[in-house]
Amino acid sequence: MENFEIVYLSSLLNEKAGDFIQDELKKYGYPELKMAHGDIFHVLFEAGELSAKEIAGRTRRSKSTVSELVDRLVKLGYVCKKPDPADARGVKVSEIFLKRVSHLRRFSEKFLKTFRRGSFQQ
Repeated sequence: MENFEIVYLSSLLNEKAGDFIQDELKKYGYPELKMAHGDIFHVLFEAGELSAKEIAGRTRRSKSTVSELVDRLVKLGYVCKKPDPADARGVKVSEIFLKRVSHLRRFSEKFLKTFRRGSFQQ
């Protein structure tokens, strides 16, 4: 039975963390964002500007999934796309509205403190 306990605990952690993140995003005024958008923000915070292909590689997501996530973030006004000079069919993605996105960085810091403390109770 012990072998399955880690699977259960991992699943429970994922569920509790997901619930906590979604609740906090709503509290901070970002109900339209989903956890998967965090992958996109994370790599853009690090690099500033990337192609969709580079984002897919860094997030270990398919290019089609990244395209859907990026298109949603463009529609919401969080990122912008422009033609990639190195790839006639590609686009470069970068973050915009830095003040708005900086709130997400503070949210991320709060989440990490909560995670390290080991409690997702609110």
